[in-house]
Amino acid sequence: SLYGVNDRGESVVYILDHSGSVRDSFDFLRQETISRVNYLIPTQSFNVIMFSEKATSIFPELSKAIPQNKKNFAKEIGTYMARGMKSELNGPAKEAFQKAFAMKPVVIFFVTDGPVDVDLPEAVKELNKDKAVRVHTLGFVNHEDSYEKLLKKIAEENGGKYSFVGSKELRN
Repeated sequence: SLYGVNDRGESVVYILDHSGSVRDSFDFLRQETISRVNYLIPTQSFNVIMFSEKATSIFPELSKAIPQNKKNFAKEIGTYMARGMKSELNGPAKEAFQKAFAMKPVVIFFVTDGPVDVDLPEAVKELNKDKAVRVHTLGFVNHEDSYEKLLKKIAEENGGKYSFVGSKELRN
């Protein structure tokens, strides 16, 4: 699960926005993700893709949720800061989804606080033609109809759920 959006799957990829606009709330997102990864069991696999001006994976591929990989993940995500800019024109979210789908997970959680490419729903739908992956989307702290509508569409078309995470739901 992530911020109350629950799903079971043997493999999960978290796609997290770490652009400058999440500066004030990124530490909460980082801690929540570490906590959720720590709940995974060794028969599950996971990865985390960070995106801002580009998309980067914590691991090169899905990794078993064993203690050493969880520890390595927590250490690596600790090196990420909220900085940079994303825009509707540069496509870092698309790049993140391409990397995620290439790993063939069962579940993807996508978290962002603002604008994404207007054609992102279509790109995700194309990547998930066989509907093998459930995609959950989370709007993070910033309510904005334009991007929330896109996130809802992505979740709806890919067997997932959309949820908004307000500042009151953040926890250390």
